[in-house]
Amino acid sequence: MVDKKEPKYVYRLLNESEKPERGLWAKNPKADISIQEHVETGSWGTESQFISTSATLGAVQQFARNSKSRRKRIVEINLTEVEKIPGNKIYDLSVERNRKMHLRSEKSLNFARKFQEVLIQGNVPPEWIEIQVKKKNS
Repeated sequence: MVDKKEPKYVYRLLNESEKPERGLWAKNPKADISIQEHVETGSWGTESQFISTSATLGAVQQFARNSKSRRKRIVEINLTEVEKIPGNKIYDLSVERNRKMHLRSEKSLNFARKFQEVLIQGNVPPEWIEIQVKKKNS
């Protein structure tokens, strides 16, 4: 059942190596990392099977302002289409009851709430990605 608050589009601050024209993949699609560990350690922690996104453009822009990344490229992802791909799973942590179900620490709860985190487990084909905003270094 799709949550009524689940966004149709989500937003991602690309890392330096990501090329949206080739699609997006988790760092380690075969990993078995918990949602808790992924959110708490982020991209600087363990390699997980999740792709982090934000439910709103404003949340990802706030994340970008705090990012150490030199290149600030934000993409829009059509979540409705990505969710239809066999094997893909979506975890919408922008919804409080979903955060409470998957997250235990204050650090992870606060991070997921602040940046309206939505996790994609699977891949994002290039046809469902659009470069949304190009930001200069903050």
